[in-house]
Amino acid sequence: MLTYIVGALGYNVPVAGNAASVVTAPYCLSPAFDGDIKEVRAGMYHSMILLNNGKIWMWGENQYGELGTAKAFSTEPVRWTPATILSTNPLFGKANHVYTAGNSYCNWAITNDVSPLLYFWG
Repeated sequence: MLTYIVGALGYNVPVAGNAASVVTAPYCLSPAFDGDIKEVRAGMYHSMILLNNGKIWMWGENQYGELGTAKAFSTEPVRWTPATILSTNPLFGKANHVYTAGNSYCNWAITNDVSPLLYFWG
């Protein structure tokens, strides 16, 4: 299955550079993740995908910690290409569903543990 997205380059569509602009045609995410995408979510200025293996990949603006990197906005204001949330995060590799508030800067995920846990960040 192929997954296509549209939005602002760098914020909602990953780029191999550092310039934001608007995408006028759908961008295919699937080849980069071998069709392993389970869910796609977009916030105001960031996006995230959940893979079938439970890992979350994020990119976009990080003003309020919405990328889950534990880096301050002053050191990582924008991530232009997808990267996983911290491997030291207890959520790493355990997500079952992810959510983001479309007009906001926060995210949440539910784990696939026997007793599911809910995580918030941003």
